[in-house]
Amino acid sequence: MASDRPLRLRLFDMLNALAAIERFVPIAYEEFAGDPKVVAATERWLEIISEASRHIPQTAKDAEPDVQWRSIADLGNLFRHVYDAVDARIVHTIATQDAPALRPAIERLYGQYKRPADPWP
Repeated sequence: MASDRPLRLRLFDMLNALAAIERFVPIAYEEFAGDPKVVAATERWLEIISEASRHIPQTAKDAEPDVQWRSIADLGNLFRHVYDAVDARIVHTIATQDAPALRPAIERLYGQYKRPADPWP
C-alpha cells in the first residue's frame, strides 16, 4: 500500500519514535534485555525510523551529510529479514547510542519543513 504522506509528517514520525526510545530505553542493558516487551517495542520504533527515512528525498538527506542514511534504511531490512540474528544487545546499542545522535539532524530537517500549526517545537 503506497502512501503519499508528506515529508514533514515522516520526520515527525521519526521524532516521535526517537522520543519513545528516549523514554523507555535509558535503562541498563540487563534490565532492557530482561523485558521482551520493551525490546520488541524498541525494535518497532527503530523500524518506523528506518521506514520513514526511506521516504526522505535526497535533497533533504544532502542537508544532513553526517547521517548514515543507508544504514538507517537497512536497519528495517535487518529487523524484517534477519530477525533471528538480531539480539537485545544490538537493539540496546542502537537505541542508546545511535538513535540519540540522530535526533538533532531530524529536528533540523523537521524545522525546515514543518508548518506553523504542526506539532513539536
